[in-house]
Amino acid sequence: MRTSAAVPPGARLSRRNSSCRRGSEASRSESLVELCEHLLSGRGEASGVALAREILGRCAELTTGPRIAFFEALALRFGPDPARLEQA
Repeated sequence: MRTSAAVPPGARLSRRNSSCRRGSEASRSESLVELCEHLLSGRGEASGVALAREILGRCAELTTGPRIAFFEALALRFGPDPARLEQA
């Protein structure tokens, strides 16, 4: 697992322009959702714990907009089926 203890998270982002930052943060949100899918499909408890720890660490590094996008993507992919809720 990659750690960034030596370089504060904001220091890396401040070197990039804002349009590059937006694209990078959006892709990080999407890759987090993919990691969550992998976590749910996995079987090993130890590897699942390590993957969950990585997901939480990456989520903590997201700024507000990408963090909201991440949680919205989780709700769409893992939330209840709206049509079935209407029927209930």
